[in-house]
Amino acid sequence: MGNLSDHFGDNAELTVEDQKMISAYLMENAADRSKHKRSARIVRSLKQTETPIRISELPYIVRQHDEIPARLIKGNPEVGSLSNCSTCHTKAEKGIYEENTVRIPGGGKWDD
Repeated sequence: MGNLSDHFGDNAELTVEDQKMISAYLMENAADRSKHKRSARIVRSLKQTETPIRISELPYIVRQHDEIPARLIKGNPEVGSLSNCSTCHTKAEKGIYEENTVRIPGGGKWDD
């Protein structure tokens, strides 16, 4: 939030009011403040000095996807990267990321 004029190569500057509102939301809903088990696992996967800027860099997320062949993620034009969660996690909008809800485009139902 501190350098939105160069947000991954784009200018995403916000009004001061919007920036305060979004910052407050992010702080209130941060994984280290959540009571959800998955949030606690995400926090535990990080080193104290580590602050990844992309969800696809979180050790927990990387570990959860390590059995999926790269051709089904990076090599799949419908997916592209781990940051495109809702493409495969069919109930992501509800916060459900269970393995039995995964459908990989071009790969079908995921079963490790």
